[in-house]
Amino acid sequence: MPRARPLNESCGKKPNHRNSKRAASLNDSQSKRIKLTKSPAQEPPSSVNNMYNFSKPNHVDLTNGNGPAVMTKVQKPSFSMAKPVGTPADSAPRKLVIKNFRKTPRSDPEKYINEVSSQLDAALSAILADEKLPHSNEELYRGAENLCRQGRAPQLYTSLRGKCQQGIKTYFEKPLLARLSTLDDVETLHAVMEAWETWNIRLKTIRPIYFFLDRSYLLNSPSLPSIEQMGINEFRDIIFLSPSLRSRILGGACELLAADRETQHDEEGRDVLRKAIKMFHALSVYTSSFEPEFLARSSSYLSSWSDQKAEALDLAQYIDESVALIDTELTRCSLLGLDSTTQKTTETYLLDLLVDQEDCRKKLLDTKGVSRLLEEGKEDTLRRLYTLLDWRESTNLSEQLRIPFEAYISEEGSKIVFDEAREQEMVPRLLAFKRKLDTIWKQCFKEHEGLGHSLREAFEAFINKSKRSTMTWGTDNPKPGEMIAKYVNLILEGRLKVGSDHATAAKANNNEDVDMASEDEDAEITRQLDQVLELFRFLHGKAVFEAFYKKALAKRLLLNRSASADAEKSMLTRLAS
Repeated sequence: MPRARPLNESCGKKPNHRNSKRAASLNDSQSKRIKLTKSPAQEPPSSVNNMYNFSKPNHVDLTNGNGPAVMTKVQKPSFSMAKPVGTPADSAPRKLVIKNFRKTPRSDPEKYINEVSSQLDAALSAILADEKLPHSNEELYRGAENLCRQGRAPQLYTSLRGKCQQGIKTYFEKPLLARLSTLDDVETLHAVMEAWETWNIRLKTIRPIYFFLDRSYLLNSPSLPSIEQMGINEFRDIIFLSPSLRSRILGGACELLAADRETQHDEEGRDVLRKAIKMFHALSVYTSSFEPEFLARSSSYLSSWSDQKAEALDLAQYIDESVALIDTELTRCSLLGLDSTTQKTTETYLLDLLVDQEDCRKKLLDTKGVSRLLEEGKEDTLRRLYTLLDWRESTNLSEQLRIPFEAYISEEGSKIVFDEAREQEMVPRLLAFKRKLDTIWKQCFKEHEGLGHSLREAFEAFINKSKRSTMTWGTDNPKPGEMIAKYVNLILEGRLKVGSDHATAAKANNNEDVDMASEDEDAEITRQLDQVLELFRFLHGKAVFEAFYKKALAKRLLLNRSASADAEKSMLTRLAS
């Protein structure tokens, strides 16, 4: 079998001597490298005793060129998870030493804290003295924040409170006490209010600087007030609760109140009093200090007013001025911004002294006085009287108004019934009297149920009274029954044209409106009959009315005098029912 020729020979090409030389050199380097290192296959197996003995691996010292060079087998980097052969299991960490490294010197924390505290103290002193701040608000805020973050919040709050106390005493209390001997109570109140407004301005400047203290430390400390509340408390304790100032401040407020009661148009004084009351609310002294003083002065004023007016004024004047006083006092409470409890207590004092007091109650329920009001028809005054008596449902004074109301109705009604000179006008007068009483009961007495019963009972009592006289022909028969029957006869005959002006005018203006005028006339007759029947219902013995009515009916039918057949039928139906 012939020998295979090389590829280059088979292709007819000459051998490349350069490639042959490169392959020969590569084989020589590999053979030298194998000689320098031992093959793992040629090493003797390790014994059990030498299994955990790890010799220091040989290494190449590149730092000193004079030492012997010990070459190890160079391993190519492997990217597999298995460790390459000849690599040590663990390598000891080396310590990295940096020479000539400059260290930054550390600052003393206590020195920084003292410096920031001094800055804050200086800023507080400047604010309290109304001077320019030595540092910016941002710098002061950051300083207070850093102190809080360093755990110095309690000390910072204590320092702030002490500086505020010192500032209030120095810049507010001492000047006020120095001027106190030259000021009256109202001027003292003005001076304190000016100091209060100035202190509020100082607090508005202080609070933003210590805002972090307020929101981080004080907010989570229930026993400690906020910065704003702390400033208010200190002003109250030092200024308002000062033995020399407290009574003068309250006295000034009460003098302004008395002046407002006298003039009632002093807007300037009322505005000052309104601001003072707001200050009392802010200082939390309204309930404990101002309200008792205000109520005591009000009670004394109202008691003196009622004693004086009850004797000097008649009933109508007393009622009008009492209602006006109540409205004025309650309006003043609202305008000045007084609490609802103060307004309620003031209203109680007013009713106690002007209505419930024995002398005042007797005056309001005086029979002669009430009768005079009813007789003169003073509806506005009667309405106010009922309002005063009905203000308190518990006292039920409005029910006691029944006595003078019944007395007036009985007296005036008896005068009408037994007036011989105006006998023919009895029924029209009774109808007018009844309309007047109904109007008063509905509009002035608000349709009070008890007073409505009194009206009907009193009317029924006097209309059935009997008296021997020439009017009754010497008998005990009540006269109203006869007069009501005669009045009905006039209506049914059409001789009574009261209230028929509209129908008469319609007839005169246009003959085509005769039908409409006739309908209006029938309606007017029906209305008049309804009014008369209201009186008829009060009669006890209706025999007298029946006798006179039958006699008049026979005449109308025989003489054909009836104005309306429908009205006759309607009247008979009503009497039958």
